[in-house]
Amino acid sequence: MDSTHASSLTFTRTSPSTSSADLLALSQEISRLSTIFNEQEFTQKNKAELRKFFTVEVTQRKDILDLISTLTNDREKLNYLKEFLTGIFLKLLFIFANNTEYLLILVLFFPASYPQTRPKNTFTLSYIIQLLESLVVAKSPDNSVSIFIDNSNLFIEGAKIVGQLENVPDVYSNSRSDIEFYVDHGLLVTTVLRGRKLRNAFIIGSIPSENDTLWARARDHGCEVTTYERNASNKEKKADVKLVCYAMRTLFTKTGSTILIIAGDGDYCPLVEEAKKENWKVETWFWDGSNLPLFPTGMNAGLKNISSYVSLDDYYKSFTYITGPDFTNNKSILEIHGNVIKSWPFRNKRLMVCFCELNLFGRWYWVDDTTAYLYFESKRQLDSARSWFRRNYPGMLLYDFKQKQMGRRNSFGIQKEKL
Repeated sequence: MDSTHASSLTFTRTSPSTSSADLLALSQEISRLSTIFNEQEFTQKNKAELRKFFTVEVTQRKDILDLISTLTNDREKLNYLKEFLTGIFLKLLFIFANNTEYLLILVLFFPASYPQTRPKNTFTLSYIIQLLESLVVAKSPDNSVSIFIDNSNLFIEGAKIVGQLENVPDVYSNSRSDIEFYVDHGLLVTTVLRGRKLRNAFIIGSIPSENDTLWARARDHGCEVTTYERNASNKEKKADVKLVCYAMRTLFTKTGSTILIIAGDGDYCPLVEEAKKENWKVETWFWDGSNLPLFPTGMNAGLKNISSYVSLDDYYKSFTYITGPDFTNNKSILEIHGNVIKSWPFRNKRLMVCFCELNLFGRWYWVDDTTAYLYFESKRQLDSARSWFRRNYPGMLLYDFKQKQMGRRNSFGIQKEKL
């Protein structure tokens, strides 16, 4: 039979008291379609599952009645009914039909999914369904993690907390340009995954200076990066909204798993609430610092209460480091020197491997392209690092320093002996 055969049935929105009539009408339409299409396209199991679903889901069957009433092509009706068997298409239809702002986000931020040619009445129900259908991804549930990072939120509060934890006042006060705090995003992602599978990772942040390799390193680790110019208040315009849009796209086009947000702003509470409604597990990772003398902004209490919260304070050594000279005159210093350093594409990353494997906080100062001073809290730590470099870089020159402070103008004077 011709699959474009038009149904003579007319469906209208009914009240809850006539829900049994809705179910009967749907059952009749399923039976009618089954006489048009062969068993391979519309099996007895399909029909049974649909009837069972709509028997329980009263609200959803009213929505599908409205949908089918806009269609005259039986092939389209069959395809839309079969989409409900995935459990994803219905979710999208129901959410977008009842939340106009989500549809606007879809059109504004994901234009690739928006057809180039469209009917004059763009926002008819059937056209919205067509738009949503292009985004449906029917996959089996898994234990993967989708990560969303608000970099400025992470960085600003991290500098305050790590600067105090490592007793580097110039970092938490931001008083010197030659002493800098860094976050290694690849190591951060590895830290928060805790052995789980990464589905995707998104970072929102400001545009760095031309010679800054921050975002190049992040992209190298598989993160999708979006950057914005800062405004007069030193804030990224649109950053929070864009992060929410990335997250919402994942919620509505992927099967439920875990969404992990690295941010502490209370503006993300609605996102967490929506994710939980969609049966996603939600983790938030952010700085705490509640026991530090100079208390930073820290984690928003509301966001913390509605999610599974983990403090970054307990893991900072695995993904942060500080570069620049030390003026405390109480560090054990190891100088590393060698032309091999010039071949390192991201030289800070190589040093972090050493510190992470030794479970130490990374701090160093680059003298030039082939020489760095590595700072340690004790001679024992220095000896461990020296052994590490001898194993991994046998030809590198290593020197042990006895630091003698000479004033801040010249950073420091040194007496060194070859090891």
